[in-house]
Amino acid sequence: MDGLPLNRLESILKRYGSEVTRTSQIVRLSTHCQPLIHLLREHQHSDPLIQMDETRIQALKEPGYSATGNK
Repeated sequence: MDGLPLNRLESILKRYGSEVTRTSQIVRLSTHCQPLIHLLREHQHSDPLIQMDETRIQALKEPGYSATGNK
């Protein structure tokens, strides 16, 4: 909900005396999310064709372009 990176969350919890590490958080999260990941993969592989959008986006500070994408 707060959108904190794991290293920042680990530091906050450590200040309060917790020994929760990034690794233990990821392992715990992965075990809870694994059934969802399997369902998504099963759904993805149920069709004979997999498509993806390969539309290029412009990165900021690309040579010859402004940050808005206009030349």
